[in-house]
Amino acid sequence: MYCRNCGHDSPEGVMKCEECGADFSKRLDIPETREPSPGTSRSSSCLFNIIGYLIIFLLVGLAIAAVAVFTCFLDVPEAPAEGYPEFILTIWGEVDAMQKERCAEKGNAGGPDAKEALEEDPRVQLETEAEEELSCGQPTIRIEPTIGVVGTTFDIFLEGFSANDEIEACWYFPDESLINCADLDADENGDKKTRFWSEKNDPTGIYSMEAVGVCSQAEAIWDILPKDN
Repeated sequence: MYCRNCGHDSPEGVMKCEECGADFSKRLDIPETREPSPGTSRSSSCLFNIIGYLIIFLLVGLAIAAVAVFTCFLDVPEAPAEGYPEFILTIWGEVDAMQKERCAEKGNAGGPDAKEALEEDPRVQLETEAEEELSCGQPTIRIEPTIGVVGTTFDIFLEGFSANDEIEACWYFPDESLINCADLDADENGDKKTRFWSEKNDPTGIYSMEAVGVCSQAEAIWDILPKDN
């Protein structure tokens, strides 16, 4: 008699297993082990893969949106008063407020009204004027020598104009009447050298020069004294 409990082969006619004592008069219900269906396993794996990819795409999308908001590339609209859960509206409002504070100077947080208000801000206007002044240069005119007798040649150095600036230069007698005007071209450094020749019949006194560039100008004076006989 084969024992289904321990596998021992007992003699025929015995009622109990000689090895484990199992009662042959009662049927032993041994649960059968079932192998999972191959189709079910593949379906579950595919479903988990799809869910995993969706989560990855969602995280990547949120990361891109966060970078766009943080760098002021994407303008967050005003949070509505209702229509969404309260915790979503709270987070929405906090993100909008953060972006307005961070991106106000760039003019792209809060719409056209914020940009117009920014342009009217005196501090921004002063900064803009300072930037324009810096780009236009702060030119000067240097005269060598600054004092000379009639007949002296004066070297004139125009410095600090914009690169390749087109300069209109004018010279004036001591009585402020015009001597001459000429167009001068600054080099790539914003500099230009020229000369003024005084003639023997020129009046003595304080001469002046004015140089006007595209967005900047400078003035200078020098003194011509009578020549000793």
